[in-house]
Amino acid sequence: RVYLYWGCSDKKPIMGVEIDPHNGFTPIGEPKVLIAHNSDRYGWEAQWREDGTSRDGWNEGATMFKHNGKYYLQYAAPGTELRGYADGVYIGNSPLGDFTPQASNPFCIKPGGFIGGAGHGHTFLDKFGNLWHVATMKISVRHMFERRIGLFPAYFTENGELHAHTVWTDYPFRIPQEKVDFAKDDLSMGWNLLSYNKKVIASSFLENYKPEKANDEQIETWWNAKTGKSGEWWVIDLGEEKIINAILISFADADFNADNSFLYQYDITTYLENGEPQEFFNKTSDKPHELIVFDKEIKARKIRIYNKKKMLAGHFSLSGVRVFGENKKESHWQNFSAIRDKNDPRIYRFSWQKQKNATGYILRWGIKPNELHNAVMIYGTEYEGRFFNRDTEYYFELTAF
Repeated sequence: RVYLYWGCSDKKPIMGVEIDPHNGFTPIGEPKVLIAHNSDRYGWEAQWREDGTSRDGWNEGATMFKHNGKYYLQYAAPGTELRGYADGVYIGNSPLGDFTPQASNPFCIKPGGFIGGAGHGHTFLDKFGNLWHVATMKISVRHMFERRIGLFPAYFTENGELHAHTVWTDYPFRIPQEKVDFAKDDLSMGWNLLSYNKKVIASSFLENYKPEKANDEQIETWWNAKTGKSGEWWVIDLGEEKIINAILISFADADFNADNSFLYQYDITTYLENGEPQEFFNKTSDKPHELIVFDKEIKARKIRIYNKKKMLAGHFSLSGVRVFGENKKESHWQNFSAIRDKNDPRIYRFSWQKQKNATGYILRWGIKPNELHNAVMIYGTEYEGRFFNRDTEYYFELTAF
């Protein structure tokens, strides 16, 4: 039997109907309302105005997944162009419901880190029986629909709730070649980020696109060289010699025309503490994101990215040079406050003292004390979340890394 689900509106609901594949896919019965807008109850469905008020966001991207006899109708909200873009799920006993929203919605959300957004996706099993969720990630600088694709390990709890790991997924993680219990293993390689806000210099830059924009852990900002000519370069100083396992290069494609076909041609050179060149990599790629994982860990203090292309279609530009290595450590951080807005319970405000030597912080939350399935990566010492359910009690945990 075949069913059709649709909806893409800030006013109209998510709909469903059975259709006949043997008769031109004509409807069988009347279309049924399956998911109405509830942004006043569910903060993650709301689009927030600058004055603090909200409106219904866009409910869209309906897709169905079946597990243990239950039907999981997934949908996205509140809008592609927002870092809070997420996927929620309604659960029913039949393809057309009735459906009940999962209490811990959204099941896939990633508002923080290098790249945010994790909505408009689908859930699938790989050939080993591992569950994955694929969704779109937000850039939305040159166009509101400027996006990337994100891949997240997903899992069901014993009581049938659906969840996805998102918080460490813009760090390197492994792709397993066997069945893995994703509820216990988020697949992280465990490497630390060594490049955040470290000292950088460059051959040239445009105003508002300075060299430090390439290692500020925001894909929405970038360093822009003045030209696309060969000889433009960018150098990062890690402060001391570090053990490095991988480098992720993200190009910004600044001033590129979408009709241009192009290749990046660039060199990566690493330098030891004494300034001696250590490793050299000659790269040619049409990828805007290139993850380079070393067969053996290397040592370096400085890293240089050098444009070899005679003339790019636009400017040589980097939205992220992210250096990973050594072992990441997390420690619990007790001294933090979580204050719920008295006038709008969909909003929480968090603050804490800075921990010495911390790169950043992970705020986890859930609706049961020992089931904190959602998380956000934060680089400051305060955070405001507007994606909570009005009538739900939450539990929180903060760790520094």
